[in-house]
Amino acid sequence: MVTKTERKIATGAWSDRYRDKWKWDKVTWGSHSVDCYPGGCPFRVYVKDGKIMREEQGGQLPVIQPGVPDMNPMGCQKGASWCHIHTSPDRILHPLKRAGERGEGKWEQVSWDQAFTDIADAMLDAIQDQGPESIINLMTPEPGAGPARMFSTALGTPTTDGNSEFQDFSPGFYITWGKFNPVSSMDDWFLAELTLIWHANPVYTNIHWYHSVAESRYNGGEVITVAPDYSPSAIHADYHVPVRIGTDAAFALSMCKVIIDAGLYDKKFVQEQTDLPLLIRKDNLRFLRGSDVSEGDRDDQFFWIDARARVLAPAPRGTLATADVEPALEGSIMVTLKDGSQVEVMPAFERLKEKLQDYEPEAAAKIC
Repeated sequence: MVTKTERKIATGAWSDRYRDKWKWDKVTWGSHSVDCYPGGCPFRVYVKDGKIMREEQGGQLPVIQPGVPDMNPMGCQKGASWCHIHTSPDRILHPLKRAGERGEGKWEQVSWDQAFTDIADAMLDAIQDQGPESIINLMTPEPGAGPARMFSTALGTPTTDGNSEFQDFSPGFYITWGKFNPVSSMDDWFLAELTLIWHANPVYTNIHWYHSVAESRYNGGEVITVAPDYSPSAIHADYHVPVRIGTDAAFALSMCKVIIDAGLYDKKFVQEQTDLPLLIRKDNLRFLRGSDVSEGDRDDQFFWIDARARVLAPAPRGTLATADVEPALEGSIMVTLKDGSQVEVMPAFERLKEKLQDYEPEAAAKIC
């Protein structure tokens, strides 16, 4: 039985205000496609009196592959709290100029004309005194960032690479595979036997897809975090490898040496999905190109050794799927160049093995 006092508590002014927080006029869809990858997390947006009062993950993404969890919930606390920025009392709505010493926290409001004039004058002074390279324009992930920074080209001021600024994409992907993302969508990570978290802290920075990493452990997968600090991503990993800052390359090369020496690599993958079977000239350590071999041939025509016939063979310029060719990963042959001279060539894999001789685990351990 509910007492009179309990009824008053349940219907008091404070409880009414609390219930008002969960009333809305309509629900619509929204997203936050700023600098997340993959972005476009679907959010339900709750609107009241023409203002967004709260947001929550949509959770309506379907299962793509039977037996693999869906990608829900796509979204993080940053997106869920975005609506509060619209009406935040701390939101800056007009230009402010420092009124005291740097770091003192004193500001005064100025007009847009004064703000633009002061900024333009400072840029012109810097260019005149030290040259346009003295002004660095940071690229940002917002869709309008590129057009808004077109003036940098006219002035000759450098603009940073967006990859190095917000680092949702890894330049190494471009260099190695020619694609910004050479893998499947993150729900497929559920099937991973091993996940390496390296140069990343996805528990904090990729909240919307980290659960796919955690779910892989339910499927028997292992997670290893390589990081100098005991980061949030290290806490949830099976193993944490604490390397010294800046020594990741030595650690990776030592890993490569162990894998190659023990024959643990997937030979077919190396032959078809990397540039390691392509031939390198021993005289200048550059890739052998069609223009080196024949007059009028292409600069982007590369070669490998047909391991069966031990002869030079042109590598496909589309995919490296080998078809009837067995690209050699080791050894060397002599090749006649277009000027009649000869040069010894070897697969890039052979060159990699030579470079790895200095990275025995014991030697790398002293570095890392």
